[in-house]
Amino acid sequence: MEEALYYTPMFREFAGLEMGEDHLPDESTILRFRHLLEARPPSTPH
Repeated sequence: MEEALYYTPMFREFAGLEMGEDHLPDESTILRFRHLLEARPPSTPH
């Protein structure tokens, strides 16, 4: 996924990131975020 952010402009645009930025997330950051999402149940509309 980290490589996709560097090489695929569409992924950077979706994530709201610019190529010149020094703080593109690394693979471990993306993985920790994914685990947080998986641990939380999806919200339901009221």
